[in-house]
Amino acid sequence: MMASDDQHPPQQVQQLRRELQEEQLQDQKMGPLLVTFPRPVPKVQSLKLEPEKGQEEPQSRSMVQAYIMGAYLIARWAWARFQERQSRRKSGGQG
Repeated sequence: MMASDDQHPPQQVQQLRRELQEEQLQDQKMGPLLVTFPRPVPKVQSLKLEPEKGQEEPQSRSMVQAYIMGAYLIARWAWARFQERQSRRKSGGQG
């Protein structure tokens, strides 16, 4: 296997090395190449979220209605269960 230096005459190899070193020195002097674009920032006012007065009442009313309906269903179930237990006690004691 032949080395890459053997394929070129010594003068050409030295010239290529010098050119490479010069390029490396220039790159070091210039620093990294960066491309930046101006970034326009649109001015936007901050938004404050506040519910409208007309929207608060129907929502709170519907929540109250939902709680009342739930309480009614639970009370109805509890009353039916209570009566069922009372009827078992009366029939259990007599029979």
